[in-house]
Amino acid sequence: MSTEVLHGRASGLTDGPHAVVRHAGKVHFVRQTAPGDEIAFRPREDHGSYCFSDFVSLLASGPARREPPCPWLPACGGCAWQHVTPEAQAQAKEDNLRAALSRIGGLTDPPLERLRRPSKEFSYRRRLSLRVQAGRVGFYAAASHTLVAIDECLLAAEELRGGVDLAGRWVAELASRLGRVEVASVGHGDRIVLVGQCDGPLDVGDPARSEAFLRSNPRLTALVLHGRGFRQVIGDDRVFVPVQRDLVIETRAGEFTQVNDAGNLELVKTVLELAAPASDQRVADLYGGAGNFALPLARRSRSVHVVERARAAVASGRASAQRLGFTNLTFEEGDVSRVLRSWAMAKFDARPHFDLVMLDPPRSGAADVIEPLLALAPKRLLYVSCNPATLARDLRHLCTAYDLRTVVPLDLFPQTPHLETATLLVRREP
Repeated sequence: MSTEVLHGRASGLTDGPHAVVRHAGKVHFVRQTAPGDEIAFRPREDHGSYCFSDFVSLLASGPARREPPCPWLPACGGCAWQHVTPEAQAQAKEDNLRAALSRIGGLTDPPLERLRRPSKEFSYRRRLSLRVQAGRVGFYAAASHTLVAIDECLLAAEELRGGVDLAGRWVAELASRLGRVEVASVGHGDRIVLVGQCDGPLDVGDPARSEAFLRSNPRLTALVLHGRGFRQVIGDDRVFVPVQRDLVIETRAGEFTQVNDAGNLELVKTVLELAAPASDQRVADLYGGAGNFALPLARRSRSVHVVERARAAVASGRASAQRLGFTNLTFEEGDVSRVLRSWAMAKFDARPHFDLVMLDPPRSGAADVIEPLLALAPKRLLYVSCNPATLARDLRHLCTAYDLRTVVPLDLFPQTPHLETATLLVRREP
């Protein structure tokens, strides 16, 4: 590590935890820095044209800096942007998305809407994923595996207050080695469920210990221990997630759901605006999970067919559809790429035909389904993404046959660089 201390001014934020500081023709990526800050920094990891450098001291605050309210900062690595004003965070997210669409996607003037900000600045997460180390719970320090033990998190929704303490007390009772523990709202009042991820086998005594802990803490509805080849549930692990004001889906603790209820309601609303479903239209929902988008779409469409790899999510989606009386909604368990390739290889009259295909892939994007999607050639595509880089990469290929109509960014994760994006494409007629 270099001992040389340099001075510079931050020009902006990356799409990660760093600010950009230029010095002598080299770009330095520095944490704990806001646009406009004058800082002292020390080079740490040189890559030629750029360098990862360590923040040393603040020489003068820029207009985008604020004092972060969290007592665990700057040690905790969970909130990379909490020292940046909300307005500057929003501008950085728009700028970074536009840059990714241009640089990676080759889209010089994308139809990008202004960032929608449906979330509260704090107290918005219905789930917290905590690290476990030496019997303590918390978050890792930035760029390390050093645990910062906490007893509350400002991002946690009000109904999770006290949940971190409960998680720590449960971990202390267990003999199994845990790597993570999730604290999640059930969706009813302040009731919560804890999900422990075991890094190894389940100790034979831990189910009984967990049952005793559950009985002594009536706020808990369930304790779940899972690892390779096992999932032990003590209690009722159902979780209820609102997808519209009058529509709630039911999942199981540990399954993927959006962490921000208010943000998810706005995301679903945005999807419905862009999809403009009609009673004569057939919709395919790829990577559809437990029906977060499929159930609202099924209210307005002729039919919705979900493809999802996770067996538990498919089971939850089917249960919600049956409970709510949706007869036009079907779920197919399978790898999305394999399912689409089988559709694309079928004879034309044997293929399923959809008016709209929507996809919400993981952060790695949908590169493996682009080719069969282009072969199936639905009239419209609606792509929901949590990663601007992989979205831009996939749009570069999709836009060989589709026109990009609109890109709507949504800030579901204040205090972090992350955002969701809903994008509508319409097939060009030959």
